[in-house]
Amino acid sequence: MALASATGSAFALTAQSGEQGYRLVESRQVFALKPGSPLHAEWAAWIKLHDGDEKKPDGTTWGHGEVGEIVLTATTPPSTVDAASINDTDATPDVGPPRPFPAKGQSGQRITIVNHTSAFYQRWTYRWQEKSDGGTGWSRVATSGRSCETEHEPGKLCENPDK
Repeated sequence: MALASATGSAFALTAQSGEQGYRLVESRQVFALKPGSPLHAEWAAWIKLHDGDEKKPDGTTWGHGEVGEIVLTATTPPSTVDAASINDTDATPDVGPPRPFPAKGQSGQRITIVNHTSAFYQRWTYRWQEKSDGGTGWSRVATSGRSCETEHEPGKLCENPDK
């Protein structure tokens, strides 16, 4: 099923005393959604709905309702990852990217959505956490956006401003 391609899976490791010699800090999967796929369409609809979450100083939105390349990053804390499987070649099972938004999550789990074209970069980050009413759910913890000057460079996408 080619709805998305996994562009990377990374594990951050840090040494600890004990038999294993390490502890798993987090597991991260990054998905570049295939344009034209049903999953890309679902997230494109979500992006259009949330385009106004972060505005430019002039009050306009970063994306103006436009959707470009969509990249999802799902980060899972160590309590929910089997650290014993770190030596397996498939240590992080590829269960595919999240669908907007999973009904359930795990404490500390994060999902970051990036929408970028040659003209702009948008990012939303959500975390599964306890809410003020005592329940749990997805809470937006960060949004950002910026304009780019790459329109004159065919095929070049606006890059992450944190790099």
